[in-house]
Amino acid sequence: MNGIDPELHHAVRALAAARRAVNEAASAREALRREIAASALGQQLTEAEARVLLARDAEADARALLDELAQMAYAAHGDKHPHPAIAIRELTVLDYDQKLARQWAETNLRAALVLDYKKFEKAVKDLGAPDFVRIHTTPQVTVAADLEPYTL
Repeated sequence: MNGIDPELHHAVRALAAARRAVNEAASAREALRREIAASALGQQLTEAEARVLLARDAEADARALLDELAQMAYAAHGDKHPHPAIAIRELTVLDYDQKLARQWAETNLRAALVLDYKKFEKAVKDLGAPDFVRIHTTPQVTVAADLEPYTL
């Protein structure tokens, strides 16, 4: 370990051990999942999950039909309570051209405009930095994916 900080080497070994523990736990979990799936109980669970999905689809279809009928009843009679279990709310909806809205906001409501930081940073890197931007480097740690040689 020429020139390698012992504390740093110990930290690498600790991370290697932690990764090994994660892999072992994940492998045990996956083996248990396979065992459960192959069992009668696992097959029953799979069937129950399929029934839940079918029931959810049927629920969504029933809700869509109910919504359509309630909308029709409201349109025909203006009744906001066409059934004791149903209430109709009127929502205010804005329809507009986004390009025109942006132009209006640039003049009248600048606080509504949001900077896309990723695009800004890419443009600064590609086109050059304005005076208020400081470009510098900062170290970022990268750890080898395979730490098996360092396992405790």
